[in-house]
Amino acid sequence: MKFLFGIFMMASWLEISSGQDTVPEYADLVFLVDNSNNIGKNNFNQVKSFISSTISQMQIGVGQYRIGLAHYNDDLNIDFSLSTFKAKNPIINYIKNKFDFKGGSLMTGSALDKIKESMFNEINVRDKSQYPPVLVVITSGPSLDDIQLSADALKRENVRIIAMGLKNASKNQLETMATSPNLAFMINNVKDLNTFSKDMVKTIQDVIKNNNYLSSTQGTVVYTTPFSPTTVDTLLSVNNKTGVCNKGIAIDLVLIVDTSTHTSSENEDLRNFLTNALSNLEISEFCVFVGLVTFDSQAKLVASLNTGISKSIVDKFIGELTVSKEKIAKIGSAINFTRNEIFGDTSASRKNQGLEQIAILVTHKSSSDSVIEAASLLKQEHVRVFTVGISQANETQMNEIVSLPLHKFQLKVKTFSDLSGKTDTLLKMIVNIIDQDVLALPEQTELIRQGCLNTELADIYLLIDGSGSIGTQDFQDMQTFLVELVEMFDIGPQKVRVGAVQYSDNSQLEINIASHRDKTDLKLAIQNIRQRGGGTETGKAINYTSNIILDTNNIRPGNVPVYFIVLTDGESQDSVKEAAMILRQHNVNVYAIGVKQANQTQLLEITGDSNRVHFVYDFDSLKDIKNVIVQQICSTKACQNAKADVMFLVDSSSSINNNNFIKMKEFMKNLVNRTEVGPDRVQFGIVQFSTDSKEELQLNGTKTIIDAAIDNMAYLTGNTHTGKALEYVFQYFTVNKGARAKVNKFLILITDGESQDDVKPQSESLRNSGVNIISVGIFNANKTQLEEISGSKQRVHYLESFETLKTIEDALTFEICNPPQDCARIQVADIVFVMDSSGSINREQYDTMKDFITSFVKKSLIGPNNVQFGALKYSDDPQKLFYLNDHNNKQDIIDVIQNDPPIGGNTYTAEALELSKIFFTEKHGSRQRRGVPQYLLVITDGESHDHDKLNETSKQLQDAGIIIYAIGVAMAKTEELITMAGTNGKWFFVENFDGLNDIFKNISDDACGRTECEKEEADVTFLIDGSGSISTTDFEEMKKFMVSVIEDFDIGPGKVHVGVSQYSHLFRTEFELKTYSEKETLKEKVNGISKIEGATRIGEALTKIDAVLSRANYSRINAGVQQILLVITDGVSSDEVAMPAEAIRRKGIATYAVGVGDVSDTQLLQIAGSSSSRFSVKNFGDLKNIKRRIVRNICEPQTSNNCSVDVIIGFDISTYPKYTKLFNGQDHLDASIAEILDSMMNLRSPSCNPGVKPQISVAFHLPNANASISPLFHTYSPDLAERLKDSYVNDSSYMTSTVLHSMWNIFQNKVTGKAKMMLVFTDGLDENVEDLQTMVENLRGQGLTGLLTIALEGAKGYDDIKHIEFGRGFEYSYQMHIGMPDIGVRLARQISHVNEKTCCCVFCKCIGQSGAPGKHGPRGHKGLPGLKGNPGHPGEQGGDGDRGLQGPMGERGDKGCVGVKGPKGTRGYSGDQNEDGEQGLDGINGEKGKPGPHGIKGEKGEKGEAGRTGIKGPKGYKGFKGQEGDIGNPGNDNTIPGSIGLKGEPGMEGEPGLEGEPGGPGANGLDNVLGRRGVAGPQGPKGDPGVHGVNGEQGLKGPQGDEGLPGLNGQKGRIGPDGLPGPFGIPGSEGDPGSPGPKGKKGEPGDTGKKGDIGGKGQRGLEGEKGPDGYGESGKKGMKGQQGQQGGIGIQGEQGDPGVDGVPGLKGEPGKSIFGKHGDVGDPGLPGDRGRRGQKGIPGESHQSPCELIDYIRKTCPCCQGQTTCPVYPTELVFALDMSKDIKPDVYSKMIEIVTYIMNNITIRGNNCPVGARVSVMSYNQNPKYLVRFSDFQSKEKLLNAVKNIPLENSNEGRNIGKSMRFVARNVFKRSLQGITVRKIALFFSNGRTDDPSAVSTAVMEYNALGIIPAVITFTPAPALKRAFSIDDSGTFRLTEISTNADYTSQVQTLMKCSICYGKIL
Repeated sequence: MKFLFGIFMMASWLEISSGQDTVPEYADLVFLVDNSNNIGKNNFNQVKSFISSTISQMQIGVGQYRIGLAHYNDDLNIDFSLSTFKAKNPIINYIKNKFDFKGGSLMTGSALDKIKESMFNEINVRDKSQYPPVLVVITSGPSLDDIQLSADALKRENVRIIAMGLKNASKNQLETMATSPNLAFMINNVKDLNTFSKDMVKTIQDVIKNNNYLSSTQGTVVYTTPFSPTTVDTLLSVNNKTGVCNKGIAIDLVLIVDTSTHTSSENEDLRNFLTNALSNLEISEFCVFVGLVTFDSQAKLVASLNTGISKSIVDKFIGELTVSKEKIAKIGSAINFTRNEIFGDTSASRKNQGLEQIAILVTHKSSSDSVIEAASLLKQEHVRVFTVGISQANETQMNEIVSLPLHKFQLKVKTFSDLSGKTDTLLKMIVNIIDQDVLALPEQTELIRQGCLNTELADIYLLIDGSGSIGTQDFQDMQTFLVELVEMFDIGPQKVRVGAVQYSDNSQLEINIASHRDKTDLKLAIQNIRQRGGGTETGKAINYTSNIILDTNNIRPGNVPVYFIVLTDGESQDSVKEAAMILRQHNVNVYAIGVKQANQTQLLEITGDSNRVHFVYDFDSLKDIKNVIVQQICSTKACQNAKADVMFLVDSSSSINNNNFIKMKEFMKNLVNRTEVGPDRVQFGIVQFSTDSKEELQLNGTKTIIDAAIDNMAYLTGNTHTGKALEYVFQYFTVNKGARAKVNKFLILITDGESQDDVKPQSESLRNSGVNIISVGIFNANKTQLEEISGSKQRVHYLESFETLKTIEDALTFEICNPPQDCARIQVADIVFVMDSSGSINREQYDTMKDFITSFVKKSLIGPNNVQFGALKYSDDPQKLFYLNDHNNKQDIIDVIQNDPPIGGNTYTAEALELSKIFFTEKHGSRQRRGVPQYLLVITDGESHDHDKLNETSKQLQDAGIIIYAIGVAMAKTEELITMAGTNGKWFFVENFDGLNDIFKNISDDACGRTECEKEEADVTFLIDGSGSISTTDFEEMKKFMVSVIEDFDIGPGKVHVGVSQYSHLFRTEFELKTYSEKETLKEKVNGISKIEGATRIGEALTKIDAVLSRANYSRINAGVQQILLVITDGVSSDEVAMPAEAIRRKGIATYAVGVGDVSDTQLLQIAGSSSSRFSVKNFGDLKNIKRRIVRNICEPQTSNNCSVDVIIGFDISTYPKYTKLFNGQDHLDASIAEILDSMMNLRSPSCNPGVKPQISVAFHLPNANASISPLFHTYSPDLAERLKDSYVNDSSYMTSTVLHSMWNIFQNKVTGKAKMMLVFTDGLDENVEDLQTMVENLRGQGLTGLLTIALEGAKGYDDIKHIEFGRGFEYSYQMHIGMPDIGVRLARQISHVNEKTCCCVFCKCIGQSGAPGKHGPRGHKGLPGLKGNPGHPGEQGGDGDRGLQGPMGERGDKGCVGVKGPKGTRGYSGDQNEDGEQGLDGINGEKGKPGPHGIKGEKGEKGEAGRTGIKGPKGYKGFKGQEGDIGNPGNDNTIPGSIGLKGEPGMEGEPGLEGEPGGPGANGLDNVLGRRGVAGPQGPKGDPGVHGVNGEQGLKGPQGDEGLPGLNGQKGRIGPDGLPGPFGIPGSEGDPGSPGPKGKKGEPGDTGKKGDIGGKGQRGLEGEKGPDGYGESGKKGMKGQQGQQGGIGIQGEQGDPGVDGVPGLKGEPGKSIFGKHGDVGDPGLPGDRGRRGQKGIPGESHQSPCELIDYIRKTCPCCQGQTTCPVYPTELVFALDMSKDIKPDVYSKMIEIVTYIMNNITIRGNNCPVGARVSVMSYNQNPKYLVRFSDFQSKEKLLNAVKNIPLENSNEGRNIGKSMRFVARNVFKRSLQGITVRKIALFFSNGRTDDPSAVSTAVMEYNALGIIPAVITFTPAPALKRAFSIDDSGTFRLTEISTNADYTSQVQTLMKCSICYGKIL
């Protein structure tokens, strides 16, 4: 039987699978409608509308849907059969006109029988497998007859039944009828049918495609796979399980209600108002949450957000509102209470899901406390605030509280009784704001940004108030506003420029407008501005800025517009009028933005125009006016020369009274006056309508005529027939009525009511004919209907009253001037024009062709990272006009083209194409290797005279990847055009040159495909919907969209990686991120993806993709590479999406959600987390319209102010002559400073914020320098180093305490959020080291995060310098010096360490060793064939190649000719002993590595032949704590290094020796091995570059000693101090690293700890740089064994472990000392190779365990010596004292005694050394309570005193130890120290049974998961605790029972040993 069952299941599976190959798309669909008395006439009409709406969305016809209709009561009546109508309109007309209500009894069973016989008997006419029969039954009550048998009979015929119930329908009967219970729907409110039609269509489609609806012979439904229809589930009366809102979008809404003294009747009015205002919101657990706060003099929480999740609960709370006896109201206090207690409750608020947070304040009094600060803080939390002011509410206070703009958020009434008339208004205001903020705002912002592209040239000056009245957060809000403001413009030196001045008492230039900044640099510079503080002297500041604006050096030619924006928060202390007037007289456009206490009269004096004055009550509200200001700035250019035909369609029905009609007329006049009216500009026409429509003006006339027509309009009255009016106005967009061809057309509809006729067909006709419909709806207008008319939410303006029409005048004007375009600008391309300039083209035609070409230039963003143009013309011979990289300025390109004359002559097109090849070379600007598309546009008007060559030449260009557009005019030959275009290009033919304009859009749109993207590296994962609701065609469209997105990325290893996963109710990874690294292969694989089918379960898919992205071998998230997830769906998920999506975003993964068609806006928002990352389109074909915005969002560089480091750089050079250059005599510093600044200021992302670059700012301490460099903090710019080099100093500088203190003072404000570092380049300390250390400790206590030093050439007291450093983590063992070849990389590593600690709150950052040099890249693609040259036009002869650039100063090749070695000086004496290497924990001497069997000791290196080494230098400084290595005998001029000892740490480079004879140029380096850095000094004569030296043959590798035996020593040994080095063959250069050496392999990661909860940000952790680096399982951060950022800058590669010394290799030929000659040098004698690095020991086989290693470190750690060893690990220890009601004083005394005993016997951490324990103490009964926090005490004595003085609390509460344990885990340890060795221990005292035993079990499981060790000391038996602790199998959870009368010492000591001192790391 089992076998047969298996066969049956397999057959079923095969049947289903085969069915998926031909999924049906259409059906034979019958509607069976209840027409009984139950339904009633009104409801029947609603059903008619529903059916019509459903059918209108379907494709009706042959081979598509067929529709049948029948109604029933006690009998069945067929209205029309499936074959009656073959088109949609006749069906809808029938339903509208002939489908009438009848009445009668309800006999559903009989109707089902008859419908089977009468309607489905003809079903055999069509194939059921292709056109399945579907029956939709709509019923309103229980049937009077049986339906079971009738329904089963239909199912046996494979009729799929959908059952809909209205009113009193029986749910059981619905489920009986429906093919599946999932297809039975109960519609509780008939009005919901209007929104259900789209869902019904979706459900029908799913039913058709889902082959899981099968019937058995018994007539029962076999439902094989979980299936959920889309949004239809949301309308069921059962619980909503999918998290979908039926009405609008989910929000969190809080009512803040004033209950201070008022009458009971007023209170009743208030309660009714609140209840009615919320009545139409869908309050449910997945939609709207409602919280309630009441207040008088105090605020009271009535309902939290997660309490008010049903309408009944909210109504109950509102109904219980009572009047307080308090006469005062403290609104400010109530707002703060709401912010903290409700919106601050993360367990209830859904802010992190991206849902809108809304507060509604209702008050009738003036507040007795200040409100402005409280309101500002609330709005900073992104809460939108509405106010309802009643009676005596203070209007000024209301304005300070409310969000902007006022008219959208504020209501005022005179009395409580007036509230009833405002309920609808408030509700509409809320809905309107949600629609605007969440759905429309991102797209409206995009349209404004598009319009601002027309503002190609502008100078914008910002005057920023930095006075002391502005708080820190407010100043940051202002910076954010300015960053978002400049984001809207195309920034660049030849585009829009921005300058900035900050002022208070004095002014300071922050950003020079002439500095060449791109947008990213500009945004960083704005974020870098530091607030000055002081008074407010705006007039003085305007004068200061005026001088800059009017400086001739800053004025650009060509009448470039200048904008001046003043931003201030207070009244100016001086006059502003005169200064501002001067600017306005010079045609400067002045804007003023006032905040808080700004004087609005002064603001008007500044601008001279009230329209340019903007005022907000807090800085957070600046974001609300950004678009308004940008729109005003950009309108001038956007509307310049605008052409449009605009028709007004004005509602003149009875609902509009005469006064409002007049306001509409005034509004129309204002719009007309804002535009340039004329026959070649904007034309206006007017039609008004009510029951009928009336023409007032056709599209013609001047402004005077238009104004007169508006004035003469007479008010009509009547009904609102908008659909009829839309049909009427259609004719006015034809030529007969004055409309113009190829001109943008607009219809502006103004109405205040709902149309009484259908509007959809008429509006669709208008839009399909190219008319843009803008709908303006007032109050009672149906917003849904307006969206249906306009086609999108973005084109609907919904206003509360006619008075507010004036608020949208700017927006409407901008829309008219700037219609939406698929391609506003070509962004990225290399385009070359080939222009026919032969004699057949006259001058006029040639000018027309040039205009055509110029159109492309004008439509492009010009620049080296955007579009580049090249051009040539030809006749008999081709002539270059300009190459791709000749011009980066748009006007320059246009001028060259427009000024070019025709040549005349014959048409040699092939020769022109031959010349065009050179344009597509890198030399002339081609960026093909960077993936930029290459276009060649050929325009010709005749047959080519060399057509025989045309095919070959075109083919060569096509094969090289050039896309050719061949454009023929007049006599051009079509065959030649086809030949040139090939398969990838296109060809066009026009009759004459005027026809070129007709093809411009086609060509330019093709070139628009690419989007600018500077993303260097990212992991991009597509998560695509493969459910059954997506058709095959739509799935292909989705793949095209993915390919287009991929096309914009720079795909490759180490660059952008792409992965794809697909989901339905299944999940499948199509390919992983690292699978395909070539773009073409990637695109091919995407196109090959097949659809998996099934239901839609996005939440489950998000959970699975989260797990995938978290795998280290899948993504690069642990390396700080930005993770991007793009989710695409076409339906509503049948599971919950919010929590899985939030979990993904918490990991720093940027999530974008794209919805297609009928999707849930709430779910999209919850997936994306913000409205800016949410995208929605109507169909898959529209995906291309949002591609550019998605790519730009992904590619936008991310910076963070929160992760930032300020660095003060000082230069201590004590040997300056008078007035000389800063770097005089410091050649290494001069050569390296640019690389150092670049490395340290361009760090990778921190581990906790992947993809977000930290902001590193530097300031320079140059007390004796001239003013060539500003004293301000600078962000990175390439010219920073050059300005330093050009600086002159008047005197020497010194390294003293005073100097350090003056450097500290450069930090103007000591903001705690930023890391503050000092970096000093020094030639030696100029003060006693102890005094300097004292100063450093003082500065450290004041907030200095780190002090780094770099020793300069000739530094004195070299060994002492590093003793003043701190902040270097575990790398103190060596002194950084300027001679290090990778000094920039090393320094960046130190700063990255500090940034990681500050930003991510981690103890340290682990960095792997430098990796080996990368392999040579692949050979480049073969270039295009060279030019043959044209007769008489020989190609340009190449001159001698430029001399190669000199390598970095001091970077030498491998040792060649004898001379001075690298920074170590000459061979010199070797150091007395090896110095500590860079690796190792805190520079501690590591334990001597196990040498293993030494075997045969390496022979001394053979005496080399006497080489001409330089004079030996003086003895090097003694190494730091290194073990002395055996020094090999000097060789005789032999450069072969001897055998290398066991792996030690790289020795510190010695002080430079005496200068030797100048060395000659070194031989060419081997492959990619870097040479040494030469020393400064007399430089030898520069050798001629000569021929690239033969790379030798890399010598005989044999002499290398056969690489040493690769590992008889085997194991790597511990990373630590020097092992005994083997003898050096020659003294070498004392361990000189030579070249940076091959990059070491990445350190083996430690064991990955279990991922834990992300801890909250605690106080600044202990520095602990000198602490040991722990090993073992990682902490709960989830980081991979403290791996740090993959690919981060590793420590310089150490000498490898050779194991047993290999026999020395044969001596190489001695190096020749011939100057300037290359080659012939003994290959093995190249110190840069550092010998062959011994093979790395087998990883992970150390003979010491991590714990043994930690134990060893603690024994040798300088900061750990002499200290108690309990606890052995850094420990966070919490004591919890039982304070419940049964605690007696003697028990309590015993608790305190035990606590103090434990604390006396452990080490309390009192400094930054990572040893000992931090202690927190809390008490608990039913609730926990803090007594001592971790950060309170660092003194053991003070801590003990505090604990001893904790009193016993009087309590009447019981004991809940489980709840308290969970509180400790979630709150106390949330702020604990992080690290892989840090242990978390919670010791609870208990004296009795707990009230909630189950909570203990839960808590213990949480502790087990979080790695927290619980211990409990109980004074009575505790069985519940014993049971709970039994889950632990590690032995670390400890329960100790102690008698109050017995000695506890031995038991506590056992507890300490097993749990506190030596317990296991979990």
